[in-house]
Amino acid sequence: MAERHLVRRVIAYSIDATLTCGVLMSTLAAILLGVIISPEPDQLSIPAAVMIAASFLVAVPLGFGFFLLRDGLLGGSPGKHVCGLRVVDVRTGAPCRPLQSLVRNLLLLAVGTFDLLVPFFRSDGRRIGDTVAGTLVVRRS
Repeated sequence: MAERHLVRRVIAYSIDATLTCGVLMSTLAAILLGVIISPEPDQLSIPAAVMIAASFLVAVPLGFGFFLLRDGLLGGSPGKHVCGLRVVDVRTGAPCRPLQSLVRNLLLLAVGTFDLLVPFFRSDGRRIGDTVAGTLVVRRS
């Protein structure tokens, strides 16, 4: 049973990572398009510069904001919704708050893949980020 829960978490994370990468890839596409539409190879046109600046100002914060806050908004991330999971406060059982989501996912960025492997070796299935943020991933009722 615990293995199925961890598989659901891996699938949910994959969905969320794909969405995040999609947003961030749109930034790269806008940059490349901005360079392509520039008339001079060594000089950006004003429309190209505006496109590049707008993509950084919108897509990058949106992508990283989604990644960091995804579990504390709308009752959970899209991947967790699809997989029937949610993140709750370990003490109260209440939905994960945005600050808790920020803490748990900042630690994922800081510790990296190691944090994704930790649940496979802990009896409670919690990541380091979950422990520090006081959260737990559970099945959605």
